[in-house]
Amino acid sequence: MSLYFRPIRPDEIPDLCRLVDSAYSATVKRLFGNSSGGRWAHYQESKVGSYQQREPDGVRIGIRQGQMVTVCICRSFGKVGWFHTLAVHRNYQGKGIGHKAVLDAQRYLASRGVTNIGLMTWPAALSNIGFYQNLDYQMAGLSVHSYRSSSQALATGRSPLQSVLLSSLGEWSKEQALAAIALLCEGMMPGLDYSSWLCWTLEQDMGDVMAIGFEDELVAMILAYKQPRLDYLEGKLLAISPACKPEEQLWVLEHFRRWAANEGRASFGFPVDIADSAVAQRLQKLDFRLFDQSMLNMVKGDSWPAKGVHLVRFSG
Repeated sequence: MSLYFRPIRPDEIPDLCRLVDSAYSATVKRLFGNSSGGRWAHYQESKVGSYQQREPDGVRIGIRQGQMVTVCICRSFGKVGWFHTLAVHRNYQGKGIGHKAVLDAQRYLASRGVTNIGLMTWPAALSNIGFYQNLDYQMAGLSVHSYRSSSQALATGRSPLQSVLLSSLGEWSKEQALAAIALLCEGMMPGLDYSSWLCWTLEQDMGDVMAIGFEDELVAMILAYKQPRLDYLEGKLLAISPACKPEEQLWVLEHFRRWAANEGRASFGFPVDIADSAVAQRLQKLDFRLFDQSMLNMVKGDSWPAKGVHLVRFSG
C-alpha cells in the first residue's frame, strides 16, 4: 500500500507523540550529548491538541500499510506559512518519506493561499540543512531567546506612545485593533495575517495582545503567553513598524516591560534574530540576555521582509 497523507484524528495524538519522541530523542542526543539540550522531553499530547484546535487540518500525518510513519505540523498566516516537528518513524528513515512529507506540507499550505514558507532547524544539524536546501529552502536568520529583568525601566518619564491590551476592549474596539494590526503586518510583509493566532490566544485565555500606537497610528504589537507557573512574560511575537525611530522602539520595549511588571513577572523576553547584528547589539546594551540555544531559520519564497527590528517568530 502506498504512502498517503491526511489530517490527524484526536485519538491518534498519543501515537504521534510516541513517533516524535522516537525520532527526535536520538537526534538531540547526537547533537547535544549529555548537556541539557541533549535530554529530549516527551512531546506533550496537550501541545498537539492545541495545534489541532488552532488549525484542524494542519497537523498532518503520513500512513503506510495502516501505520503512521511520518508527521508534520503546519501553520498558515495569510500568505505566510510555517511547518515544524517534521518526524519520520525510525524504521522508515532514509527512504524518501521526509521529502514526501515536506511536499505534502507545501501542497497543504498552498491550498490555504500560502506563497512563502518558513521553518526552523538546529544549526548543528547539517544533514537537515542540506535536506531543506535541496528542496529550495534558504537560510534566513538565527533565532535565540532574549530576556531582561522587568524591575528596571528602559525609559523614564511619560511615554509618547499609548498601549492597550486587547482583552480589555469591547468587541467593536477589538475588531478595530485587529484591523490595525493587520495593516501593520501587511506593511512588514505583504499578505502576512496573524488574526487567527491572536484571536485563538485570546479565546483560550493563554495570553494577551498589546497594541501600541502614536495618536491614531499603530506602530507595534506584542503577543505574549502568560504561563501560570513561570516567572516571566513570554513574548511569542513582537512586531515593530520599520518606520519607528530608535527612541520609539525603546518605548515599545518599555511598554512591554511595564506589562510584565504589572503582571508580577520578574522578567520578560522574546525571540530575536542574532544574524541581524544591529538588533542583537542594541538589545545587549539594554541588558537583555541572549540565550545560547539557537535555531536556524530557513525560508522559501521571494517576499520575506528586509532586515530590521522585526523581532518575529512565526512558529510560536
